[in-house]
Amino acid sequence: MGMEPPLIYVDTFTGALHLNKATEVQAYELIWKDLESRALDEDSSTKLIIEALETLTNG
Repeated sequence: MGMEPPLIYVDTFTGALHLNKATEVQAYELIWKDLESRALDEDSSTKLIIEALETLTNG
């Protein structure tokens, strides 16, 4: 049993797109890798959320 080919699902307000062309998938893979490289790790994310909550609730 082989693997399913990559598929990008884009949900919008009025419908959805299913992208499966190699160039489309590659574009989204590049974007995902870029976002992943910029994302905070779990501990840093938790700290940032707590700090934001404290700022919002305490001024």
